[in-house]
Amino acid sequence: MARPRKSEHASANAKLIDAFWTCLEDHRLTDITISAITKSAELNRGTFYYHFRDIDDLTARAIEVEFNSQALLPGIFDLIAGAPGSITAIELIQQRMQRLSLLIDRGGLDVLSMQIKRLVRQTWTAILCAEGESLKPETLFIIEYTTSGIIGLIANETMRTSAQTSPDALNGFLARNSAFLLEQIGNAQGVPRNIILERIHATRRVSHLNAKR
Repeated sequence: MARPRKSEHASANAKLIDAFWTCLEDHRLTDITISAITKSAELNRGTFYYHFRDIDDLTARAIEVEFNSQALLPGIFDLIAGAPGSITAIELIQQRMQRLSLLIDRGGLDVLSMQIKRLVRQTWTAILCAEGESLKPETLFIIEYTTSGIIGLIANETMRTSAQTSPDALNGFLARNSAFLLEQIGNAQGVPRNIILERIHATRRVSHLNAKR
């Protein structure tokens, strides 16, 4: 198979990702096939395998692209870390998570959770660790516990059919949770809380600038 030009590569990649979201509108995640993807994208199987190993690989990439295009990682991390002036959980869901809400509804919560946790761990590592260092086991436990809770709240609001949670109640809970998180992470990793906050603000500015590019 001839190697596609750069513009063709990007175009086919985008078509396959768009086709994934299109198929997800009518099928559960486990029912989506490569044939359905390539038919929707009007591409052949060889092109699919040039870009992706399998459906799982495509799903992970589709989530990553959505995170980048909607600035979701800065938004989710703001909720976890309690960044001042950050978007609320309900605003995040309503304004930026339409496609990921669809993924949750179609049985993709576990896949989405893994991607969010991976990205959050990477962000905390960048904030807390010097080059070559890693997060301490206790710090990882705290991050896992807290991130799982945020994901649960997002999933609950996404799938809710009745009246939504009070924004004030949810924001208050998240503020208390973030204060607890920063204290516990600081103790576990041996980094003062004020230093963590300074690094969070610096990382947040960089993340939002990158998301706008």
